[in-house]
Amino acid sequence: MYNFEKKLKMLKNLFYIELVLAVVAVLGFALRIQGIELGQLLTLVASSLLALGYVVMAFVNSQNRPAGALLILNWLVLLNCALAVQALGIKLFLLPGATGLLKVALYGFLGLVITLLINLWIAANAQVFEYYRQLLVRSLVIIGLTFMFFITPYWRIISLYYKNQPQKAQELIQRLDPPTPK
Repeated sequence: MYNFEKKLKMLKNLFYIELVLAVVAVLGFALRIQGIELGQLLTLVASSLLALGYVVMAFVNSQNRPAGALLILNWLVLLNCALAVQALGIKLFLLPGATGLLKVALYGFLGLVITLLINLWIAANAQVFEYYRQLLVRSLVIIGLTFMFFITPYWRIISLYYKNQPQKAQELIQRLDPPTPK
């Protein structure tokens, strides 16, 4: 049987890294809203490092690997977390295509959360249960953020960024959020 103690310890360490990077990203977003361009760089660095952390966590080599289905589920959950975090960063950078990436991440999370719930239900022991519970909680938090940014239109973010420059805000809104014909 696979030893989950090492994985649980790594998930706890990843939690602390996630927390620090999330605070840096929120700080960067707040600075960007205030018109300080350094905020955009902080948000970019924090979201990229967080996504990289998920990718590294997904492919970290351990001597005791779980069975094939467990390994694939672990990879898919963490890679989907990385995709969602990058999509959030792209949306905050006002780049086109972020809504499509957010939609892909949401659809991916839907299937993965159902699979995590089934695995949580049939967990063999307390370590396996705790591992899946932590993955599920992490996934649900990222799903919430992803959904929140998915339903947020570009014009709201633009109006926050360019509240003192209405002309530039209108240009960006026209470019990124064109009106739909009726």
